[in-house]
Amino acid sequence: GKGLWCYYGRTTGHGHADRLNYGLYAFGIDMTPDLGYPEYANATWHPRLAWNDNTISHNTVIVDKAPQRENWTGYPRFYTSSPGFGAVEIESRNVYTQTSEYARTMALIQAPDGTNAYAVDIFRVTGGADHLLSFHGPPGVVSANGLPLSTQLTGTYAGENVAYGNSSSAYPLGYSYLKNVQWNRQPPLQFWLDWKAEAGYRGVKSTDNIHLRMHMLSQLDDVALADGVPAQNKPGNPEKIRYALLHRGGKGAPSLDTQFVSVLEPWKDLTFLTSLARIPASDPEATDVVVLRIGVSGGYMDYIISNPQRRTVQVPNGPTTDGAFAWLRVKDGRMIKGSLTRGTVLSYNGRTLEGPGEISGQLIGFTKDIKAPAAAWLQVTQGDASQIEGSQIIFQNDRVRNACYDIEKVEQANTVWKVSCGPASFVRGFVNSADYSKGFVYNITEGNTFYVPVTTTYTEPAADVPEWQPYQVH
Repeated sequence: GKGLWCYYGRTTGHGHADRLNYGLYAFGIDMTPDLGYPEYANATWHPRLAWNDNTISHNTVIVDKAPQRENWTGYPRFYTSSPGFGAVEIESRNVYTQTSEYARTMALIQAPDGTNAYAVDIFRVTGGADHLLSFHGPPGVVSANGLPLSTQLTGTYAGENVAYGNSSSAYPLGYSYLKNVQWNRQPPLQFWLDWKAEAGYRGVKSTDNIHLRMHMLSQLDDVALADGVPAQNKPGNPEKIRYALLHRGGKGAPSLDTQFVSVLEPWKDLTFLTSLARIPASDPEATDVVVLRIGVSGGYMDYIISNPQRRTVQVPNGPTTDGAFAWLRVKDGRMIKGSLTRGTVLSYNGRTLEGPGEISGQLIGFTKDIKAPAAAWLQVTQGDASQIEGSQIIFQNDRVRNACYDIEKVEQANTVWKVSCGPASFVRGFVNSADYSKGFVYNITEGNTFYVPVTTTYTEPAADVPEWQPYQVH
């Protein structure tokens, strides 16, 4: 099995400063292992604070060379899952006050062979003057293609004259815990890095040929590779893990706008992605739109369109969509599969997948009994509410906690719609935890606006699907 997760929980207490960190599983191993528990849980022990718990040791973005702020949660924008495909978008600008956008869009897509799968990662950051995406694969040797590297002979990622583990406040927190550094100061727009899982890691044998390839398709100012060290008193932990530090900034831009775009290809013995291209949006002002065209073995072509503002996007010789997120698989000029989230149309070469588009309105009332199943009554002002069952409803609340709930059932009552959210609760605490009679604090309130990001999917009838043919490429 293949699996992908993205974390958007607390960054306080026992939590790490790792909002929007993610992990990927394939071939029976964790391909992007978290460092886990520190060597010592002492609250003042520098390696724990600067490295293990810090943002830079996780697969996420550091802004202005500082850790994320402590707070409780991020905020889902959509989540969708169907056979062979899943996608999610989560924003969390609250971890950096200088950012107006700090959001990750991810998808996990099964290959036509039914065995392999790849992940798409789009991390958008707006605000601040320095953006650094930290990423690591499994322990083992890392090779690069299209990215010449020069070796830094001394020091650490914090500088040539900064020793490993230096605790001085003169350097960005955690940067000195990355050693054996290699650099490329003028990276191309597209390259790949490949981690080969070493023997002994999670049962990997010397005869295994398990890899994770990161295809990068972004404008960067520099790239570095460096070794990070997990806790060495935990049985089974490797001696080191090779990190990629993908960086933009340092040029004085007061409000940087970055899109870190990558495709993750876990493979064993043979790769299965045959081509990758990032295609400019049809509208030059649509700088937030990301369009990817990915060749998959067997002569298939996948299109991925991430379009947060839901513009109309026309891909040259490809699909047209107004969805927030769309995926399309084609073969011999025909649409084989498709997924459309929060849109009205996904069309390609005469075939069209239609969706309900924007479904939104205002909260009229909700259950306030903590023992009762969660239900809300909605005034729908746009879209067809009859199509929202099985999706999530997202309330625009006060952002103390996220307000995304599953919709298990929907019923119409005159001009109002009732949605049942199952065994959830809209209560998030007590007005006074020492006096329960004061009542509850609720996560939503009457008058909150809402939207429902519905996903529509398409699969061509089995009789029409061309037989998959393997394509071998290293």
